[in-house]
Amino acid sequence: MKKLIVAGVMALSFLGASAQTKIGYVNTDEVIAAMPETEKANKELQEYQESLVKQGEELEKEANDKSAQFIKDSATMSASMKEIKRDGDH
Repeated sequence: MKKLIVAGVMALSFLGASAQTKIGYVNTDEVIAAMPETEKANKELQEYQESLVKQGEELEKEANDKSAQFIKDSATMSASMKEIKRDGDH
């Protein structure tokens, strides 16, 4: 009977030892940097950023040109014409 109990305790200890939880950590920055698609994605993002900057500069220039034209033309406009121009040209 003692042998059976000892065998049972040993079997349970082996089962408990094999069921240990293992935890690992992964540095996602390193994994992503190692991917071949990363360089392509970075290049596409850089090109997109440059196109947005260029578009913003063009919009800024257009707004400045329209503002300068309005100021130039406002000297000869009546108050009501100025209001119409301000509200009509978006």
